[in-house]
Amino acid sequence: MSKQLKRFLILLWSISIICLIALRCYRNLFKAFKSVRGIFIFRKKMNRFNKLPKYYHANNRYYMTMNIPGFPSKAFTQFIRDELNQIISFDPNNHHLQMAVFSVTNRCPLRCLHCYEWERLNGTEYLSLEQLIQIQQNLETYGLRQIQYTGGEPMMRINDLNKLISLTLPTTDTWIFSSGFNFTPENTLSLKKAGLTGVILSLDHWNEQDHNQFRQSDQAFKWATSAAENIVNADLALSLSLCPSREFLTHENLDHYLRFAQQLKAGFIQIVEPRAVGRFKNQDIELKAEHIRIIEDFTLDVNNNRKYRDYPTILFPGYHQREFGCFGAGRRFLYIDSKGDLNACPFCQESFGNVLENNLHSQIGRLKSRGCPKFGKVNSL
Repeated sequence: MSKQLKRFLILLWSISIICLIALRCYRNLFKAFKSVRGIFIFRKKMNRFNKLPKYYHANNRYYMTMNIPGFPSKAFTQFIRDELNQIISFDPNNHHLQMAVFSVTNRCPLRCLHCYEWERLNGTEYLSLEQLIQIQQNLETYGLRQIQYTGGEPMMRINDLNKLISLTLPTTDTWIFSSGFNFTPENTLSLKKAGLTGVILSLDHWNEQDHNQFRQSDQAFKWATSAAENIVNADLALSLSLCPSREFLTHENLDHYLRFAQQLKAGFIQIVEPRAVGRFKNQDIELKAEHIRIIEDFTLDVNNNRKYRDYPTILFPGYHQREFGCFGAGRRFLYIDSKGDLNACPFCQESFGNVLENNLHSQIGRLKSRGCPKFGKVNSL
């Protein structure tokens, strides 16, 4: 079977799954058709950068993007139910929250230049395992489809991560956002056994020396590349996260990075803009218009040019934030810091209460009312 035919069949399969879910939700052909059509209209608006269908396969699932559960899976089914419910409601108790970025520690062996946890780094460990479990349960009770464990370096708490992941619901995907530290073959397999979905490796340069300098460690690049190998060998999903400086943003560097990501067998590259928070606070590091254009041109080319069909998909949240508003601040995702405080995202650090207080519904309500202080609330789609 040719790759082109296989991709076409996977696309048909995904559409048929979505249609069947809609029919089960509404038991009405007209409502099901209207809602499915609404999903595709929404995705068409969102997918300016992804007009060429690309699928990444890991752990018996196909992934269209890192932020949507792979299919077939219970998490994907529930995600589609949530999307349908936003178009024609059939469940008034559905809150539409899709993802939480959950900081489980402020400890880290690195001293990265862009660290947003810098002011709390390696300080008091605020949350016990029991408190982490309670926060996770509160989030899942509210309705959640994906948890991204972060820090600090979350792999500093490998045993607690195994426990947390093993306790998640079948409808919740779990990812770890890591530098690659402590991803030994044994630890990677134990996380896979616990139910881990995938790993987002923070890799900020294709060149070993430059990445190590950015991380202020001569081990950082080795950790990341070794971790990538172990993650792929365990058949977990692999994504890379790139925080590019102005100096990095050349077509040559981006091309080198893309080809290196393919060598590592990553499915996605997420490009996150540097923000003046944490260690970058009060520094002139944010990207200019010309740098944003370079990223957008690169994303369009890689995701739509057939010659890159077998390369990782590029994800650039900055485009959607500028075009539609921010999907954070409780709209689609939120951030829980290492104290258990609720924030709009890792870069908009303003507490809206502690999740352990058990009034998450009102806290998220206030967060939604405020919206993202930088990009504003999501515009009507």
